[in-house]
Formats: sequence, structure tokens, C-alpha cells
Amino acid sequence: MHRRHVSMTITVALITAALTTPAAAQRCGAIDAYVGRAMAAQGIPGATVRVDHGGRVVHRGAYGVANVEWGIPARVGTVYDLASITKSFTAVAALQLVAHRTLALDDSIGRYLPELPPSWKGVRVRELLAHTAGLPDMIDPRTDGLVASSYDSALAMVRVRPLQFAPGTSWTYDQTTYVLLQRIIEKVAATPLDAYLRAHVFAPLGMSRTSFGDSYAVVTGRAEQYERAAPSELRVRMSRVPTFAHGAGGLNSTVDDLAAWVEAVRDGKVIPADLRDLMWAPAELRNGTHVSIDGPVGYGFGVITFSIPGNRSVGHLGASHSAYRYFRDANSIVVVLTNGKGDTDGIVDSVEALSESAACRRRLVE
Repeated sequence: MHRRHVSMTITVALITAALTTPAAAQRCGAIDAYVGRAMAAQGIPGATVRVDHGGRVVHRGAYGVANVEWGIPARVGTVYDLASITKSFTAVAALQLVAHRTLALDDSIGRYLPELPPSWKGVRVRELLAHTAGLPDMIDPRTDGLVASSYDSALAMVRVRPLQFAPGTSWTYDQTTYVLLQRIIEKVAATPLDAYLRAHVFAPLGMSRTSFGDSYAVVTGRAEQYERAAPSELRVRMSRVPTFAHGAGGLNSTVDDLAAWVEAVRDGKVIPADLRDLMWAPAELRNGTHVSIDGPVGYGFGVITFSIPGNRSVGHLGASHSAYRYFRDANSIVVVLTNGKGDTDGIVDSVEALSESAACRRRLVE
């Protein structure tokens, strides 16, 4: 999404000092130590981490600062920008409509969006969900922002571009697919996506700290987002996400709300188990093969899939600063939310491995 940067100089020493005082909560010392080292190495100012095993919280901790300028510490209840993790929620909204038989995965999108160019209309709903539609991206690579600030203008700019590939024949990550998916959800449900998710997901699950709002919105308790301008310098990172693109990004949440949502999806509380399993499986292309991004890493419906025998998992990233994963074989949930760009998915993997260690396991029985 569009990013407008405001320069701000900050030393690495300030961040490193802040990492020495994590907030008190359920803890595993090995995870505390690792997260502190990872944040210092990657220049991440603040983070909150939660790990669940079998419905029990193994680790829940906050580190560093939510706001560098004011030295405000991160807390377990700090709200963070989820960025593209939003797509997982949009996918669930679409699958709820599928469960209610008001939308079908094999419907062509032209049925709902007559304004689309002819070459797009044969794309199926399932191909929007899985990023296998081959549509041109609404992101401007020069600015890393949307090509326009309204749906009509953005569509006018990209509709003249050729398809990246024939629908259903390959995979590429883009924002257009989830902008269109939002549009379809809103037509079928006859309500804005924001309102739909509040009524059908957030409220039923008690997700009171989850809401939409980009960097220009006032979101209570939200951490400021930062990025590196130089090895020893941070700057505020701004992102513009207009309402028409809320299907692709713009959600904010906490580790507790996000963990509760993952648990509800796992337990079939928000979508039926058969649709959850379809969501969590690598998507099928029209030739019968399945999406493979890189070996065992694939993409389902709004989730990245990791088909590693004995260590299967699903989840999503949010602009290199947020990540969640459900480890299916271990029945564990790991949520890592930060306010700085880094390898959050790598942190998720390491935290999950540490949570299985003898030191953390001993703590569970103390």
C-alpha cells in the first residue's frame, strides 16, 4: 500500500536498551532471550509475541518500545498493523458466504462485477482467493503504493494491461485479487467488508481490539510503524490503505485477538471444517496440480501453506513486520507482531521450535 515516509533519526543503542525490559506475562526465558537478540539484530523497535499449545498459553510477552519518540513500551495488549494478514480474514468472509450458499467458489467473477474487462470475467472466485487469477497488480512498483485512491480509478488504470498468465494456470501475489474479492463480498452480503467482519467475526469472537485503519487513522493503543533508512537510523513508516482496498490490507489487532481467531478457525467456529481444510490446502490449478511457491511452501485461500511432513503449518505475513502461523501437527499457534521490518516469519519458526524445547516444556508443569 502507499507509504509516505517521515524522516526520524534514532540510534541503535536506544532500541537495544529498550529490549532489556520486556513486560511481565506468561514467559519462557529461552524465547525471551531469542526475541531480544532477533530484534536487536534486525533493528526492530518493539514486538509482542504469543505462543499457544493445545489451547494453553505457553508464552506471552512484550518487548522494546511501541513508540520510539516517546519511549512508550510495547505491551501484551499493544495493537499492531496486520497489513496483508488481512487477506486471511477476507478469505474467511468469502468462505462464510460459500457456506451459506450465497456465493460459489466456481462462480465467474464477471457474474458479480460486470464492469470488469472481458478477459477478466472468466476468472473464478477460487482463483481470487488463491492468487491464481493472473490479473495485473494494482500496486505501482515505483512507489509500492496503489495506482489510484479510488476503485474506479484503479480499475481504469489496470484494466488495459495484459493478464500475467491465463487464469488458473499459475500463481503470483498481487493486491488486485483481494480488492475484487472484497467487492464481491460486499455485493453478496449487501454490506461493507468492515461491517461484515465486525458482525460475523470480530464481535462473535470477542475481538474488541481489532479494527480497520491505516497510518492516517487514529487507532487506540496502536504501535507506530518504523523502517530503517540506514543501519543506525529509523524513520516512521506510513501506509495509505483506502477503504476500497480493505480486502487486501488495513486491519489492526493484538496477539490475543489474532490467536483467538486462529483457534476459532481451527475449531470450525467461523467456517465449516471442510472449507477450513480447503482454505488450508495448497490451491489446485486448472490442470490438477497444486500451487507451489517454493518446494513445500504453497498458497491456499488467504494463507501460506507449509506442507512439511510432521511439521505442517499455515499462516500469513504482513509487510515483513507481522506474522502468524498455526502448526497443525504440534497443535500450536504462534503470533509475532512488531513495529519494524524484519524476518518475522523466521522469528515465528524459531519461537515455535523453542516453545517445544525442554526448558519451555518444564515451565508448563511447574
